[in-house]
Amino acid sequence: MKDKRHAIQLLDETFNCDFDNNKFSNFIKELFNQFNVFPNTWDFGGEYKGYIDSCQILGTYKDSSRKIIDVLVVKLQKGTVYKDRARTKQRNLIAKYLGRANKDAALVAFYGDDPQDWRFSFVKMDYSFTKDGSIVKELTPAKRYSYLVGVNEPNHTCRRQFLDLVIEEDTNPSLKDIENAFSIDNVTKVFFSEYKKLFLELKESLDRIIGKHLDVKEEFDQKSISTVDFSKKLLGQIVFIYFLQKKGWLGVSKNKETGKFKEWGDGPKKFLRKLFDKEIIGYDEFFNEILEPLFYEALSKEYDHNFYSRFDCKIPFLNGGLFEPINDYDWVNVKIPFENKIFKDILKIFDRFNFTVKEDEPLDKEVAVDPEMLGKVFENLLDVTDRKSRGAFYTPREIVHYMCQQSLINYLETNTDVPVGDIETFIQHGEFAQQITSRANVDEKYIPASIKNNRDKIDNLLKNIKIVDPAVGSGAFPMGMMNEIVKARSILSYLRKDVKNNYDLKRETIENCLYGVDIDSSAVDITKLRFWLSLVVDEIDIKKIKPLPNLDHKIMCGNSLLEEFEGVKLFDERLLERIPETSDFELEWVNADVEKLYTELGEIHTGKRKDNGRKKEIETELKKLDRRKKAIVSRPEDETRQSTFDSVLENRKKESQKKLAELKQLQKNFFNEQDRKRKKELAEDIDRIEWELVEETLKEQGNEDAMQKLAQYEKNKSKPFFLWKLYFSEVFQGENPGFDVVIANPPYKVLGSEDELLDIYKKTYGVCKGGKINLYKLFYEEGLIILKNKGCLTFISPDNYLTSADSVALRELFINQTKIIEIIDYSESDKIFDSVTQAVATIVLVKENAKENHIFNYTKLGEEYDISYKDVMNHDKYFIKGLNEVIKKISAKKNKFGDFVDGWQGEINVSTKKDFFTEVYTEDSLPLVRGTNIGAYCLISVPKEFCPTTVSNRNHHAQERIVFQEVSNAGLQRRIKSTILNNFLCGHTTNYMIPINSNLNIKFIIAILNSCVFNYYFKFFNQTNHVPIGEIKKIPVFDLSKVLQKPFIYLVDQILAITKDPDYPENPSKQSQVKTLENQIDQLVYKLYDLTPEEITIVENFNKGK
Repeated sequence: MKDKRHAIQLLDETFNCDFDNNKFSNFIKELFNQFNVFPNTWDFGGEYKGYIDSCQILGTYKDSSRKIIDVLVVKLQKGTVYKDRARTKQRNLIAKYLGRANKDAALVAFYGDDPQDWRFSFVKMDYSFTKDGSIVKELTPAKRYSYLVGVNEPNHTCRRQFLDLVIEEDTNPSLKDIENAFSIDNVTKVFFSEYKKLFLELKESLDRIIGKHLDVKEEFDQKSISTVDFSKKLLGQIVFIYFLQKKGWLGVSKNKETGKFKEWGDGPKKFLRKLFDKEIIGYDEFFNEILEPLFYEALSKEYDHNFYSRFDCKIPFLNGGLFEPINDYDWVNVKIPFENKIFKDILKIFDRFNFTVKEDEPLDKEVAVDPEMLGKVFENLLDVTDRKSRGAFYTPREIVHYMCQQSLINYLETNTDVPVGDIETFIQHGEFAQQITSRANVDEKYIPASIKNNRDKIDNLLKNIKIVDPAVGSGAFPMGMMNEIVKARSILSYLRKDVKNNYDLKRETIENCLYGVDIDSSAVDITKLRFWLSLVVDEIDIKKIKPLPNLDHKIMCGNSLLEEFEGVKLFDERLLERIPETSDFELEWVNADVEKLYTELGEIHTGKRKDNGRKKEIETELKKLDRRKKAIVSRPEDETRQSTFDSVLENRKKESQKKLAELKQLQKNFFNEQDRKRKKELAEDIDRIEWELVEETLKEQGNEDAMQKLAQYEKNKSKPFFLWKLYFSEVFQGENPGFDVVIANPPYKVLGSEDELLDIYKKTYGVCKGGKINLYKLFYEEGLIILKNKGCLTFISPDNYLTSADSVALRELFINQTKIIEIIDYSESDKIFDSVTQAVATIVLVKENAKENHIFNYTKLGEEYDISYKDVMNHDKYFIKGLNEVIKKISAKKNKFGDFVDGWQGEINVSTKKDFFTEVYTEDSLPLVRGTNIGAYCLISVPKEFCPTTVSNRNHHAQERIVFQEVSNAGLQRRIKSTILNNFLCGHTTNYMIPINSNLNIKFIIAILNSCVFNYYFKFFNQTNHVPIGEIKKIPVFDLSKVLQKPFIYLVDQILAITKDPDYPENPSKQSQVKTLENQIDQLVYKLYDLTPEEITIVENFNKGK
């Protein structure tokens, strides 16, 4: 073991300094222990001229598994260190080297003329193999992971990640160890841990302030501000500043020689640190005198030439809403006296991390805090309110990536004639075409001819797709969908020779395509923050930084599952129906639009509002309306029609559709509005129209009382309902209303009898029939309601709905109203979520009736099954499960276990009857056994409680019975563990069985129940943590009455003779003897089911989790 102080010094001298070849070589020798440096120059060829100056090979390292890592030093041409095209060239250079030399990976130092900032990279080849064993390299391009290091870059993470590897002297690192040192997930976990601590300290500090300062408490109470929400937003604002300063947008000063302001991008990269250290302006209270003015003046108001006099520098006007006071609290007059130390701690932690404004490419990733990582951190923080909170569990990026791609693939397949295989290639691999080849010559391997031939249609479809996440969380899915759309449209723009930058494509996608709803206001804020961050990352116009869009009517707060308030319908959906238009009606509508546009034009001419390009848009719209007006007037009389509708309803529809059209235009204007006063007016107009339409519906129903109760929510962005067809009315108007894609990871929560919304949900949703009600099931039904016909629903949720008895209604809904495309079932052992053990499944389905012979793909534990709707419908419970030959063979047995045994849940409810329990034996009591006491053929712990026999009216305790756990974790290898007991009372966390036929020996019955075959069959179908007695009784069996019982009884007697010893639970030798005897029982059971050796292997591997 090397000296830790020496290792820290070595890492500091290597990564916290200018690049130095000798220091880098010393680091490599210390890292790999046995590494000899033999410098050698590689002639890389002419294609890299202009990007690469020189390439030096320091040497080769081979790990214990014979994986080869080469170490290189690459000097870059001047000005190419950070350019995107140069990054691709750098990675491809090393990929070319590794491919020619058949090496596995490389550690590379990239530096330029200025050695203060350099890049430490890990490049790895992922070779794939054909069936004959030959290597295929084309489909697995090299991936690069990099740390930005040097004098000006925070490199604490890099040094920490390599510290243990450098210290270790006895064991040389493996390729996997090196890869792990570049792990982005590791950085995410560390950053979240620190971020959570800072949030809690900030929140607790604010709690103390409110306890001492009455004026702050009154302001928070009056504005309905929680310390949790305030602290989350404040920390998010500070993080956002770190990204802005990384771009050099903050604190842009004047050139001392010319007296003119420098360009955007020239601001100090540690602007916030300079403010805190009083290098720019003095202060007493950092929050009140520096942060609040920075947020709520400098960044949220437009100043001439962006000059902010308080800091004597340029600050960009960002708009958006992030830098608006939460719930409009009075930051000017109400001082929140945070101690400066809290911000000292925040900046100290954040300064350790490298914040990158470059979003990851699939093949080139920076190991730093990027917007996607921040999204993970925010999502994990959603449920954190105090130090006991564990945090939410976020959807892994790989699953988000997959679900978003599948949604787009199905959308394009539904709406084009392009072969689905070509769509899959384009969506899944299209980015390689841009990264591997030149932009002008897109590789046909990744962009099939059918995509090129339909490029205009596909681009238009992607431009106008409507996508919603009804439980948006931190926005992982809307962000994922945006990135997939932008990636695809960026490629198409090259094919169409109409190249668009990522910023414009992102902004257009957010405005046209993406929607989200969540009941948690902080989730809504986080999603909007992620969208803004994503735009800031791709803003490339350093001449004029564009203000951020307003997202209040794209990402909204409310209960997605309720469109009613206290059982009262709030919006009449008939108002969305199209009215066959008369000429008079159309003219009236057009004239109203013309009048509004002229009013807006007048405000621009008089200077009441700024132009910002709007004048030109208005003139274009006026010309279109004039052409439409002429067409209406010149239309032949016989083409007009008279109203045949009920006059009252028709007039309501006419008036309402005028308002809806106005609402749509107001929302469009609001999205891009920059003027604070005008933005407020637009928001008020939007609210006014929405509430007018609600009030009209209530008046029609005669529900004036409901109007008074609803008044409290008029000014509140968070509502206990969500009016989908009103708030997103533009999505629900037309011939096929609804969203093209509904995608989500809905909340998992079982509703209890105490839940105040339970009865309303039961009344509203058909999937509530049949047992326990979990929220995620309601989201499935709601998702189908808001989905258009032939739209695509893509969810990840617990997988128990596939087979559980309380989900029959949901499975019926799927089979009768949708066409399932694919289900991937993940077991608990897959550990999809870091912070919780949960078996989940992703499902992709289309809203259309499928034929009985429709077949979909089901994947579980790496095995794929084709499941037909006919098979599902033939099952009395509509089970959705891939049946292999073993399951089919077991299922072919005509008898059920319940034909030979009767069974019950334990007779004593350990929750409601606990007052009767004692720790002292009395004559009328018996030991109380719980599920945790039960093992296979034994009690693994002695019951410590006694209960009177009179507590239960059953008397089964007096006879021998087979007792097993009712609660058994779904991830366990062995789910069924039973033993024989008498003169015990059974708690309700156990089940028990008694043979029906006295000719059946109880030892024979327990041998069958504890067998591998029974465990296999039960585990195959059950995804819950329960072992329901009913499911055990339905396991198919041979005719037990015709089986020779003696061999089974003989083996069970031997087992019980061993397990009765008190030391059995801690005695490995005795446990091994029992295992051998159980294996003999299993062999007997295999024969009874006629299983082949291959089928036996399937059973045993499944039980082992393989």
